[in-house]
Amino acid sequence: MVSFIPPIVAIGVVFGFTQQIFALNIGTIFALIFQGALVGIADQRVFPTLRHHDLEI
Repeated sequence: MVSFIPPIVAIGVVFGFTQQIFALNIGTIFALIFQGALVGIADQRVFPTLRHHDLEI
């Protein structure tokens, strides 16, 4: 979730200065909302033997 902070802050700063949102497309919104869940599902289903530094999933 920490990796989403810079783009969210950038969107907020630009919106604060311009009162407009530029280049916030469906792909950006989809990535911000679902990317973590999709990676988790892929880790469990597609790559079940993949280990992330001994983290529990």
